[in-house]
Amino acid sequence: MGRQDGQEMSCACGATRFFCTGRPIIVTECYCDSCRKAGAILEALPGAEPVLELSSGTLFVLQRKDRIAPVSGTEHLREFRLTPASSTRRVVAVCCNSPMFLDFAQGHWFSIYARRFPADAVPVLEERTMLKDMPKAFTPPRDARNSRSQSLRFFGVLFAAWAAMRFRTPTNDWGKEPLT
Repeated sequence: MGRQDGQEMSCACGATRFFCTGRPIIVTECYCDSCRKAGAILEALPGAEPVLELSSGTLFVLQRKDRIAPVSGTEHLREFRLTPASSTRRVVAVCCNSPMFLDFAQGHWFSIYARRFPADAVPVLEERTMLKDMPKAFTPPRDARNSRSQSLRFFGVLFAAWAAMRFRTPTNDWGKEPLT
């Protein structure tokens, strides 16, 4: 359970847990080719839960890196990259093969897999991004903003969060070992 000042997130088995404080930057569902490809790979890990939504998007809660603190289990974290040169890494808790978050190398935020939060605590979807990567026949629901790529609003809220951090980009050593 989360405390009043934040929300706990955990892997499926509960061995790896983090505590997030403050409001998320934004809640998005990404449809880019990379997220859909990585989602399919991570879902295929032994015992892994679904990563992709029924529509094939990946639901993320973007949170400032300085507002996430480990509670337990960081020794279980491993990184997965689609290619060795990829600037994004997806961090998985190998205790139960739960994808935890996506980390951009130079980013000031984590894109946390929304399924890491209790189902009744996932914030409301605000925007779908990268719809340009979907087949033309795909028609997204109209319950949130739908953007062909990342919208100006998307970049605006990321920039505002970075400015609130005084343009710092925290680093961490969580999950630097590769997923095997």
